[in-house]
Amino acid sequence: MQIENFKIFADLVETKSFSKAAKLNGITQSAVSQQARSMERNFKTLMVDRSQKQFNLTRAMEEHDKLRTQFSGLEDQMTKATPDEFAKLHPVYVETKTKMDQLGAQINTAGGVAASETDF
Repeated sequence: MQIENFKIFADLVETKSFSKAAKLNGITQSAVSQQARSMERNFKTLMVDRSQKQFNLTRAMEEHDKLRTQFSGLEDQMTKATPDEFAKLHPVYVETKTKMDQLGAQINTAGGVAASETDF
């Protein structure tokens, strides 16, 4: 799995559009879809709900993305924090990281989807 795959997927999540993610990365919409499927096969979980016309993450991936965003924001705050601010942020950072790890383990253990949704 190459770092470009993660960037493409991050752009897909941010734009909520296969065509916009494709344009941002100078590739076709089909290539974005193939990259997303490749990541799903690699992680053995559905990440994108393809049952509707509009873009949606699966519930597990939505929760993971919220935690990832919160975690990233905390990391940014902590790098700029005074020692007192850092001491206040650290427990929240650890709690968020723990939740992310637990959710990631659940997604990996359960495949992130019901058996009927699996279409790899």
